[in-house]
Amino acid sequence: MSLGERVTKSVSWLAVAQIARRAVTLVTTAILARLLLPEDFGLVNMAMIAVGFLSVINDVGLTSALIQRLEVDDEQLTAAFWLACGASLVATAAGALVAWPFGLANHEARVVPLVMVLLAILPVGALGVVADALLQRELDFKRIALVELSASLVAALLGVVLALAGAGVWSLVAQYLAVAVVTTGGKLIAVGWVPRGKFSARAARSLFGFSASVVGGGLVNYATRNADNMLIGGVLGVKALGYYSMAYTLVILPGQTVGGLVNRVAFPALSRLQAEPARLRHAYLRLLRVLSAISLPLTVGLCASAPLFVRAVYGPAWLPAVPLVQILVAVGVNEALNTSGVLYYSMGRPFLLVAWATASLVCMIVSFVIGVHWGMPGVAWSYTAVVPIVFALPHLVSLGLIDLRARSLVAAWLPALVAATVMGLAVALPIHRGVLPFVAAWANLALYVAFGALVYGVTLYLIVTVLTGRRWGWLAWINRPTEAL
Repeated sequence: MSLGERVTKSVSWLAVAQIARRAVTLVTTAILARLLLPEDFGLVNMAMIAVGFLSVINDVGLTSALIQRLEVDDEQLTAAFWLACGASLVATAAGALVAWPFGLANHEARVVPLVMVLLAILPVGALGVVADALLQRELDFKRIALVELSASLVAALLGVVLALAGAGVWSLVAQYLAVAVVTTGGKLIAVGWVPRGKFSARAARSLFGFSASVVGGGLVNYATRNADNMLIGGVLGVKALGYYSMAYTLVILPGQTVGGLVNRVAFPALSRLQAEPARLRHAYLRLLRVLSAISLPLTVGLCASAPLFVRAVYGPAWLPAVPLVQILVAVGVNEALNTSGVLYYSMGRPFLLVAWATASLVCMIVSFVIGVHWGMPGVAWSYTAVVPIVFALPHLVSLGLIDLRARSLVAAWLPALVAATVMGLAVALPIHRGVLPFVAAWANLALYVAFGALVYGVTLYLIVTVLTGRRWGWLAWINRPTEAL
């Protein structure tokens, strides 16, 4: 089977599983949002800031290092396994030591026991590092998809049952633990690999050069993505963090769903093309066109219909999150088009992420410290203000990596971006004017979803027809030559 056929098959499996997982998550969150308080979501999000930071170093960047290499041997796999296990124990111990100071710093003692329990995710996840890398190297996303979908279903069922039983915030904690246990266990069973022989320092060193850059970039990038949450939780409290984190999660949901799917398959696939620049450029532009055509309308449409979506899905108690969703639309677009990282990894240049993430972090911290004086909207607006910098820097650097012209890069996004903008205006304006034909929020939401899909489809069709000169030029547009506008 050719690389293209394997990628197509992998995307198909991941697409089905990803859509199913997001649907399960959306339904589960809608149920839990009506059973729990915004403070509960804020507390867990605050706890996950600490645990998530430690999880970045949990596999010491070894998963990416194993995937990126053209060949790996059993000695390297064994070294990676024991390195990951050792790092997870160190990270867990560090987390236990800082849990109480972390709670004090955020003026929230209730977060301490949550952090202590959630730290169990780290050693559990470390056990599956090599198994995950092996599955991704072989593009065996069928088994990955089945395992991760099973984990989502188990976690959803457990969380809802515990919430109905009155477990409160612990029902959310149980979901994180269930996902970790089922995902790791499933991947270990799927691969059937066990460490063989002794730990090899030589094999570890052969992986560490790449993995160290991955960890460095990951840590700075994590701080960049969570600086707003840390500031809101510490200054404005867990209730405000609950609203903000819900809004942020909604805004980046399409980008994470579609982009996570495409980038996950693209990393091992593009790594195989790193020695063929022409094929790599063509594949990368195809990736951008497909990603933008799917994720941009979902992102813009969600923000445009936020007043209806939040009321229908989460209930009236979550309406304070609506203006935040609308302000953060630029952040969602950035997430939807965030592909430079996978290119850096594929080309063996993860250290470039460190420079980009560090510059972004400095800009964000300055902006957030100013914005927090105006509460949650101030932080949201400050995030939107720095998005052009966060978005432009990594993509400008990526142009030199594969000798790609800026106009080709912009042209890959532009048709979908224009069509999504037209659709967003067509949906947002009547909702803002109160054009709601039905009493039920669900009915109005369904109406505008259908209307938005029609507007987007027609607009993109017209743009693609003009660009390709063909009445049905979708494939011709997706496969346009690198130098084409």
